[in-house]
Amino acid sequence: MDLEKMKDDFRPTPPDEAQAYMKKHRLPELFQNALAALIYERPEDPRGFLLDFILQLKTARDASTPSANPTVLTEKNILSMFSILDFTGTGYVSVSQYHEAMRNFGISIYNDKPAGHSFNKINQETFLRELNDGLARTTSTYNQTRDL
Repeated sequence: MDLEKMKDDFRPTPPDEAQAYMKKHRLPELFQNALAALIYERPEDPRGFLLDFILQLKTARDASTPSANPTVLTEKNILSMFSILDFTGTGYVSVSQYHEAMRNFGISIYNDKPAGHSFNKINQETFLRELNDGLARTTSTYNQTRDL
């Protein structure tokens, strides 16, 4: 490789173009989710862990199953949140509690009128399903079309 030729051919990427590229490919979300998983798991082999993380994302994308995306949150975490919110044990949380849970889990795009919303009663099954769907969309770190 000719270093002088590389210097001549080098053109810096304008910041707007770089931002557009990062946004298009959801790179900030990818790095944020990968780093969160890395810190949460603290594996002995962080490079191998990151490689596996990327391969899991690719597999989920190729299979068109965002719910298979790697995430640090488990069903147990979600059910624990439901139990905390449903401290009286009614089997339901209010719509405002549901919205608050979505925000607490960092989910910004979700079904704001899930089953039970008209009665202000969101049951555990709906809560779990909606949070899982929201997490799948949030942690996909790729567009639902081909991207990786």
